[in-house]
Amino acid sequence: MKRDLTLKKQVQRILGVLEPLCEKLRDTDMILGTESYAAARVIYNAAKGAEKAGVPGIDTIVKDMSEMYKKQFSRPAETGTETTSESQK
Repeated sequence: MKRDLTLKKQVQRILGVLEPLCEKLRDTDMILGTESYAAARVIYNAAKGAEKAGVPGIDTIVKDMSEMYKKQFSRPAETGTETTSESQK
């Protein structure tokens, strides 16, 4: 039992060091996701503008990006599970 208590104290110390780091990593992940989404929206809107202007071939890009948004950013299903890509986790 003494060994278990010693190990528990050691694990608690390690967690005390790692928890702030994990929080910073989660914050960084959130910021990166937000920034990449904003950049993708700029590109998508520019592509839609080019499509309206009649730029040849741009319709394929707009369609592909539209499908990407539907897959990656759709609302969670009613089952309570989230729909995200692996890169968003």
